[in-house]
Amino acid sequence: MLLLDNSATAMTGFQPHPGTGSTATGETAPIIDLKAICEALGACVELVDPFDTEGTVATLLRLIRMERGVKVLILKRECALVSGKRQKKLFQVEVDQGRCLGEACGCNRLCTRIFKCPGLIWDGGTGKARVDEAICNGCGVCAEICPASAIRKV
Repeated sequence: MLLLDNSATAMTGFQPHPGTGSTATGETAPIIDLKAICEALGACVELVDPFDTEGTVATLLRLIRMERGVKVLILKRECALVSGKRQKKLFQVEVDQGRCLGEACGCNRLCTRIFKCPGLIWDGGTGKARVDEAICNGCGVCAEICPASAIRKV
């Protein structure tokens, strides 16, 4: 089982929930520990940072190869929209138009069609990806997954 924990409820305007540590009235509340709950139910639980793509994939493969029992992988990272309000971008990201192969890449437009980061846009005019600076939060994950290394942190 995969649990995606971004400590936010964006679809409802970022209202508090049992994982945020505060109530709807702003009072401090205990944070529900998803890892502890899953472990109490007898599951083998791993917690990873999804921005560590190599570590996440390695942990996922290790759990898949385990023969028995319930396995839970918790991907925990604060919502980029929430953290972006408090801190500046980790990276500036750009698409090297000379390296971007567009549809010819063979990756099936991993960056814009599959990864679907809102900070990456498919430019129909050039047939290549580009960064929307107004939306990009500078996490740099797109640069890690681009098979042509056309997206880079600067």
